[in-house]
Amino acid sequence: MHARVVTLNVRADAASEAVKRYEDSIENSKNAPGYKMGILLTNPKTGKGFSITLWETEAQVIERNTDGYYQKQMETMGDVWSKPPVLEDYQVNVFYNHDI
Repeated sequence: MHARVVTLNVRADAASEAVKRYEDSIENSKNAPGYKMGILLTNPKTGKGFSITLWETEAQVIERNTDGYYQKQMETMGDVWSKPPVLEDYQVNVFYNHDI
């Protein structure tokens, strides 16, 4: 399994709008080949956050990063960023899913 991790910095006055747009983005991603799940982590005090999406294979992460979708989403959300997002890909070594 592989993860796409985006480090985000959101303007304080745009936090709720960023979360709404993220929810819309995840809704549009859920049918992409290999997509498993997405999570958004935020620190309301600093505006820093992380978007983490999990994918079956590295090739699917690379495809999603280069098919234009990521770039379109970043442009759509450009007015909420206080700094440009940073995209990184990781191998998932341990994943434990306990029903929350």
